[in-house]
Amino acid sequence: MKRKRPKLYQEFERSTVEKTASDEPENRKWTIGSEFRVEKPSGAYYQFIYGSLAFEKHILADLQSLLKAEGRVVSLYSLMSMKDGDLIGVMQPKGTKPITRNVDKLYISLQKALKAKEITFL
Repeated sequence: MKRKRPKLYQEFERSTVEKTASDEPENRKWTIGSEFRVEKPSGAYYQFIYGSLAFEKHILADLQSLLKAEGRVVSLYSLMSMKDGDLIGVMQPKGTKPITRNVDKLYISLQKALKAKEITFL
């Protein structure tokens, strides 16, 4: 009886390996409940992740406390569109444990944070 030759790379035949434009993070749709992972900061501190939107009240201790968010999984709670066209996502951590004692929600500039790789889609 003659054996069939095994197919080594079946993914190429089904075209599942090819990336499409919709797979890129910039082209994904923002939906409530989308999950993200907070990655490493793009500088010494996070540039596009905030503990609050009161920018005039931010101090260095607030920026340092946000470093504890690295590796946490957060979900999109609501979206805000700013006057300059920036899209701010309000994120809540998965589970009941807050990010820090003073921060229970994160405000993330979605497009800028994805380009800087401060957050990634899950």
